[in-house]
Amino acid sequence: MNLSLNQQQDGRIFVPWCKWRSLGPFYGLGANRYTEAESTRIVVVWGYAMKRLLAVIVASFISVLSIQSEDWKNSPYFDTKFLAQYDLVSQHLMNDEGFIEGFFLTEDAISINYLWLKRPNARYTVVFCGGFFPGRKEGLATFYAMMPDDCNLLFFDARGHGKSGGRFLSRIWGYGAQEYKDVIGAMHFAAKQQRCPILLYGVCAGAFHATHALLHLQERGMLHHAMQIKGLLFDSGWSSIGDVSRTAFLSEVDGALRKRFKQPNWLYRPMSAIARVSVNSAHFCVVRPVLSWRKKMMALVDKIDRIDIPMFYIHAQGDEYAKIEPVKQLAKETKQATTWWISEPSKHACHHLKFKEQYRERLLSFIDGVL
Repeated sequence: MNLSLNQQQDGRIFVPWCKWRSLGPFYGLGANRYTEAESTRIVVVWGYAMKRLLAVIVASFISVLSIQSEDWKNSPYFDTKFLAQYDLVSQHLMNDEGFIEGFFLTEDAISINYLWLKRPNARYTVVFCGGFFPGRKEGLATFYAMMPDDCNLLFFDARGHGKSGGRFLSRIWGYGAQEYKDVIGAMHFAAKQQRCPILLYGVCAGAFHATHALLHLQERGMLHHAMQIKGLLFDSGWSSIGDVSRTAFLSEVDGALRKRFKQPNWLYRPMSAIARVSVNSAHFCVVRPVLSWRKKMMALVDKIDRIDIPMFYIHAQGDEYAKIEPVKQLAKETKQATTWWISEPSKHACHHLKFKEQYRERLLSFIDGVL
């Protein structure tokens, strides 16, 4: 009887060393004779073990990704006490996260301090515009943790804030007339660093200034082709400086009274009523006349329909600092408006800190929709 090279008369199978290597290190090292049934069993067992090992590796990898995807919610950049330490936050962003600090000039030659993060595979750039006071760029560092890795980030201090030049409190009566130039300067800077779509994010006064910047760029014909601006996120923004100058001051005074009298306290109600009458009277007799000469320039509702890019409005129903009713009217007049009116109690301009997951989901959904 002629036998193959791999089979002997006793019915046992000779398995060459090259095949044992393919079976792996756990079975048959140093052996060279097994029955056909034994060899088949070894192959089956080894294959099953490899499948189980692969399943464990995949499960572990998915678990690690899941943990990493949840890490952003536990970032120190959501800690308001940490965010209030501006110099420390700035150092962390530069030393640990790769941000670069510098200055750019506005069209009226004001030096603006910025923190810039450029990423190699960025699809777009987000320019963040801070609020009225303190209005520091470091206060928006939360969005470093919240935004994905496929975008560039630009934080800047508006004129008169932080390390930027210009005046703030010393020219408070003219506030809002020139600040849009800071936003335009920021967008020009971002466009020079990398040619890609730009999205604006404005909170509180920053949303007001960003909208004015878009209006000016629209008039110059630079909104789409020159700057590639795709959308504006308008969070807790102002519709009019005249309106918010009254409601914001009332909110600050009421907050101070609440802390002073520690509700419930029988003194709070009469003191609050007196304060409201005093603030309203002062606003009517002093602030309103001063602002009246530039009323049209300081209100957005009669010109918001000129902007033809998408805008995402985020505002809390119970915002006492900037009332929601004027913003709803603003959204109604906007050509492409997306809205999120928050019914749950939430402080002015703090929604991204309270509703982390929902805020991020809506934010990224809007961005993906406009790109």
